[in-house]
Amino acid sequence: MSSKSKSGNVEVEGDQISCLPDAILSHILSLIPLKSAVQTSILSKRWTNLWTSITNIEFEEEVVNATRSAYMVDSVLSRCTSKQIERFSLVVNVGVDFEHVKAWVNDAVSRNVRELRLKRSIMPQCIFTCKTLTVLELVSDILFHKNNLPTSFDLPNLKTLRTRLLYPKVLANKLFSSCPILEDLTIEGTVTVRSRTIFNISCPLLKTLKMELHALEFEGLKCKFVINAPDVKYLELIAMSTAEYVVENLNSVVEAKMEIVRGSTDEIFVNRTVGLLWEFSTLKSLSLDEVFLAGSNQSYLPEQTNLLSDLEIVPECLLSRVKVIELEGLEGNSYEMEMVKYLLANARVLKYLTIKFWTTAPELDFEIFKQLVELPKGSTTCQESSKELRNNHCVLRYAHKAIMLHVKKKNFKEDTRFGAEKIALFKPKIGRNHASKFIKTSPYWMSADEIT
Repeated sequence: MSSKSKSGNVEVEGDQISCLPDAILSHILSLIPLKSAVQTSILSKRWTNLWTSITNIEFEEEVVNATRSAYMVDSVLSRCTSKQIERFSLVVNVGVDFEHVKAWVNDAVSRNVRELRLKRSIMPQCIFTCKTLTVLELVSDILFHKNNLPTSFDLPNLKTLRTRLLYPKVLANKLFSSCPILEDLTIEGTVTVRSRTIFNISCPLLKTLKMELHALEFEGLKCKFVINAPDVKYLELIAMSTAEYVVENLNSVVEAKMEIVRGSTDEIFVNRTVGLLWEFSTLKSLSLDEVFLAGSNQSYLPEQTNLLSDLEIVPECLLSRVKVIELEGLEGNSYEMEMVKYLLANARVLKYLTIKFWTTAPELDFEIFKQLVELPKGSTTCQESSKELRNNHCVLRYAHKAIMLHVKKKNFKEDTRFGAEKIALFKPKIGRNHASKFIKTSPYWMSADEIT
């Protein structure tokens, strides 16, 4: 059967997909969800067994009944004919026997699986000696069967590893050291040990390191992470301050994001945070969580008779290199305003300064806005910036000639009705800059923008 296009010039066959070679159809089926791929078997005789040659086998849906779940996985794997599995993903249901999981993972490993993702599973030993793996994701806590603890680790081709923190520490250290060409490492988990525990992360080719570690309690934890990764370009650290981080080699970090949750002792928090920052000499982008500013206090710094609190020396990077600064979650406190004043006065090549204030009172925010406009600026190279709106806070963006204040309250709904008018409330002159404030017919919206 054929049909013509609207132009009447081109004839199109009705079922062109079925004319494709089996290899191409199998590849297409490998790119869609497993359930959809299996369902194509009812299309025609030609399609009955095409899905069995797929190379991506992903059981992402959770089946409540453990018996049904096991039967489904067994059925699919027994019918699959692929000798090479690109990606195998498995969400293990509560109640599924470990021997089933072990058999499924062994099946994938025997087919030279390249990417493996397991969620909520007791880990079979064969995972850690799979020489074809390039990507390994172990989601949720890692558990081992009492009779199946790993005795060796050998992952020579692994480039991406996402794992929960392994206990005992010897297993974690062996895992990290068994990946000689690892490039991307993500470690998540909850630190619970009270005895002195040292985790060694030594990966010579690592490019990206992300760590997100939490603690149910802060007191008494004695945990240390020793990091030796000379080639890391991106570092993301979300962790509790009661853990100790020793950086032996992080000389190539270009971008860092740090969010260290304060423990019970602010002094420990400050010392460990500042100690980490000293290690990053090649940074181009640094993101610090708001607790860094909230925790700042000179009383935590060591007392030195030869140091002055009002020293006027400014870091060279701030004077000649910093071009973009973003501050988020500020409340307009005196120490926050002092910091903004310092940054504006000393960032000589600054192009953009974006400040996001949490707001409940727009009138107060505009007072802060006026104070910031009057602060002296050290930069003469700033360019005009764009607007920005966020829920429950206002955004002030300074870019030399442009000052913009936007307030968007909770449950904001913009009035999009035809003819909804804007009413100019006032247009004050603030220093060398002008600002105007508008409010729509909806009482939840206001902004202040530059008038040229």
